[in-house]
Amino acid sequence: MVAIDEHCSRLKLTQKAGWKTPPDHADITPEHEALQLWEQLREIARTDDAAKRSADYRTKLSAAEKAAESLRLALKSPDAPTAIEVAFAKIGPSCAACHKQYRNQ
Repeated sequence: MVAIDEHCSRLKLTQKAGWKTPPDHADITPEHEALQLWEQLREIARTDDAAKRSADYRTKLSAAEKAAESLRLALKSPDAPTAIEVAFAKIGPSCAACHKQYRNQ
């Protein structure tokens, strides 16, 4: 989960830079951070721990993964900034919905 938070923080930096590499962080690109976020969520879904959890947990995890995938795909069309913003806006609430109930379990 720490890695997910780090990718989200880096995505916020790219958002502030107009969905481009932030001037003071040449090692960060929005496309890569979105890909890493999506992959982290996919890998969590593949764990034995996730398989043992409730259907509600897996549904919420799947929603977060889909939100990250939407952002990843939207970033492939940088001439569609509204789609990027809409996709990014869905990530926070999807994570929060799961954390509210399952964070400390």
